Amino acid sequence: MKDAVVIGAGVSGIVAAYTLKKAGFDPLVIEKEPYIGGSTHTLREDGRIIELGVQSVLGQEELMAFVKELKLKPLHPPKEHANIRYVYLNGKLKKMPATPLEFLTSDFFSIFGKIRLLREPFIPPKDDSKESISDFVTRRLGKEFLDKIVEPFVCGIYAGNPDELSAKYAVRRVKALEDEYGSIIKGAIKKKALGPQGEITSFEGGLLTFLEKMASDIDISLENVALKITKKDDIYTIDTKSGKIQTKSILIATPAYSASYLLRNLTWSMSAELDEIEYAPVIVISAIVKSTLPKGFGFLIPRKENTIMLGALFSSNLFNVCKEGESMITIYVGGERRKDVADWPEEKIISQVKKELKQILGIEYFEKYYFKKWKKAIPQYNIGYERFINTIKDIENMNKGVFIAGNYVEGNSFNDSLRYAMKKANEQILFLKKGVAHAQV
Repeated sequence: MKDAVVIGAGVSGIVAAYTLKKAGFDPLVIEKEPYIGGSTHTLREDGRIIELGVQSVLGQEELMAFVKELKLKPLHPPKEHANIRYVYLNGKLKKMPATPLEFLTSDFFSIFGKIRLLREPFIPPKDDSKESISDFVTRRLGKEFLDKIVEPFVCGIYAGNPDELSAKYAVRRVKALEDEYGSIIKGAIKKKALGPQGEITSFEGGLLTFLEKMASDIDISLENVALKITKKDDIYTIDTKSGKIQTKSILIATPAYSASYLLRNLTWSMSAELDEIEYAPVIVISAIVKSTLPKGFGFLIPRKENTIMLGALFSSNLFNVCKEGESMITIYVGGERRKDVADWPEEKIISQVKKELKQILGIEYFEKYYFKKWKKAIPQYNIGYERFINTIKDIENMNKGVFIAGNYVEGNSFNDSLRYAMKKANEQILFLKKGVAHAQV
């Protein structure tokens, strides 16, 4: 019998298992795919590093502590590229203001948009748990800021609809500035930052290198599907493709729809609610081109431009990911605004992307491309999301020894998943240690 089992070998599962291992336990990780990583999907082929999932991470405190512990060398893009970002507006790429001076002097915002933004510190706060990102940003920063900055970024981060996403849950750190300081700008000045902190980071061999190093001493059962979980007395039995596994505790680190299926024998009605969490589809295309890419990080596209593309990263500007004489651009397609594209055949998607890229960058030919369709890519923290958070808490409270982690609980970023997996693994460790202490009495 295993002390602990982790189901899912994405970032949440691997970080949780690593944390358990460090605490002296010997967890088993069950993964249905023949590889680890989940949405961290790195291909290494013909001298290229292709990221068809998460592209890079921000080097925040917890991540960098692991990097040091694992003796990994972090890679960072040149600042000349990392700090230049574009938005595709009215048929042209426009450089986003990167400093307060650029904000005041550039023509990115109209004079009315600038004045409206500068009024933000004087607008009273509002406590509304059902406020959408669109309503929140329009109220505080104005419609122009929503259309030109926030809406494209929401598509880039969530592939979602700002009219439906919850300000309280989807942009919780920004909403917290209003709650704590009465103003986003005042709060950003006092905290000396707005938005996520940390330098853009990857590793030799791609982002998957981080999880591979972390997983190197962990017992992982690949191509092994967990089918159901049952409980008798204080012991859980997991029926898997490879047989039955008994354990004292389980950490479920799968997408919400998989967790719903696994938990149905323990909490039928509550687990069914997790299957109602919406996911946006995203198609990722990494294209090899001979064209020289513009200087910078990449670009985002507002919905009013009516493209199937959400945006693109200039991957070869950021890291050494392709051969000499080549450039690599990573393109994101679909999202909530074009869900229908997820059902298109690959050839039709590529054809339309080439048409749009020709208009945006003058690129119409790919030397080669790599294609990945994620039909359920990113959980949508829509208005009313608190009911799902409460359901997760109720499931854990009713099933002592069951812990739930993943990017649908405390944020969808790599760092959010990492932090929450550490938190849940430490709760699991405490549970196991209490059980040992109780058994020794």
